[in-house]
Formats: sequence, C-alpha cells, structure tokens
Amino acid sequence: MRMGKIGFVAIGAGVLAVIAILFNKNKIMEAFKGTSEQVFTFIAKLESFYAKSYWDYAQWSVGYGSGFDWDNNTPVTKDTIVDKPTAKRWLLAEAAKNMNTINLYVKVPLNANQRTALAAFVYNVGDTAFKNSTLLKKINANAPRAEIEAAWKSWKMAGGVVNNGLVNRRAQEITMFFS
Repeated sequence: MRMGKIGFVAIGAGVLAVIAILFNKNKIMEAFKGTSEQVFTFIAKLESFYAKSYWDYAQWSVGYGSGFDWDNNTPVTKDTIVDKPTAKRWLLAEAAKNMNTINLYVKVPLNANQRTALAAFVYNVGDTAFKNSTLLKKINANAPRAEIEAAWKSWKMAGGVVNNGLVNRRAQEITMFFS
C-alpha cells in the first residue's frame, strides 16, 4: 500500500500532537512539583481532616474534602474511611488535576501563591465551574483587583444559602492570591 503526501502529513501531525501533549503534561507536573507542599498545606487548612466520610451538600467527602477515591477510581461513599497519608495523596492527586485545568485555561502568568489560591478554589468548586466562571474571565482580562475579588466572593452559596464557611474560605483564597 502506498501512502501519499497527505497521509504522511497526517501521521506527522499526529506524532507532533502526541509529543506536545506529553511535553505539556511533564511541564504541568514540573510546575506543580514546586508548589505541591504549599498547595497541600493551604487546602488542608481550609478543609480540615475527617477520617470518616461525611455528606457535603452534593456528595460524600472524606479526608481533606475528597469526593473521589483515587485508589479505587470511584466516588467516596458513606462508608469510606481514610488515614492522613491516604487523604494527603488523594488531595494532591485532585490538586494536580486541578492544576492542569488552571494551566490550560488561565492565559496570564501566575506566581506560586496565585496558583495555590486557584488550586484551592478549583478543588472546592470543580473544574467545570471554574472554566465557566466570571472569576476566570476577570483573571484572564487582568481586571482590577476589586473586580477579581468581587467575582471570587460571589462563590459563597451552598445549598442555595450563603455559607459562612465559604465566605471565610474565599477571603483566605483571595488573600493568598494577592500576596
């Protein structure tokens, strides 16, 4: 079977795409490595540790607020119990996934504190909510601080009511972001 120029071009483009994906994945993990302990410490302080699962508005959570059992690749259930090393590993696995989302969608340079604050935010609200948020739009537009803060503070509702825990969390995330 003979392959024309178009076939070779298509294969070459595919190979380049795979190389780019692997390069970016390594770049993302390298960027996360330097901040992973800071991210863990910050999120763990915001979440607190719970060995036994608890109902958290829309899902079962455990450890430092993990809703996903990274060992079994399943959602946390009402019977899930973890120790602190497992909870840390799960938090860092989720945070690495969230850092990937941050790296893909934030189009402006970020320092370590900004990455940490956004990792905590995305850990709490989820990737999809962040990708579609006004907060992301404000950050990417280099909006004034007051506009970024207002967009951030708007994420204070849980179960349809203002949640003081989320109000406090957002204040800490904002402080980290602008420090």
